[in-house]
Amino acid sequence: MSVAEARHATISRTIIDLFHDAYLQIEREREERDSPTVQELKRIRSEIWHIGHNINQIARLTNAELGATHEDTAIINANVDRCNQLIAGLDNLMSEERRA
Repeated sequence: MSVAEARHATISRTIIDLFHDAYLQIEREREERDSPTVQELKRIRSEIWHIGHNINQIARLTNAELGATHEDTAIINANVDRCNQLIAGLDNLMSEERRA
């Protein structure tokens, strides 16, 4: 059975409808990508990434030059891991927002 037969339409009508559906899908995806919620999540994700990057630089400097204790290093690493978890969570939220 062809797609046109399944839709109970002519081939030309089916092609037009399929193109229209694809166009609407592209428009929905663009609107979602540009939505204020997604833009804010991207901004927060970027900020968290920069914080994590700065913490990582501080950890390297502290460990290399100031003789950080094992406890200091563990705390810094835990904070970097937390930033990575937050970024992963934001990535998931952005993906869910796009699918919704």
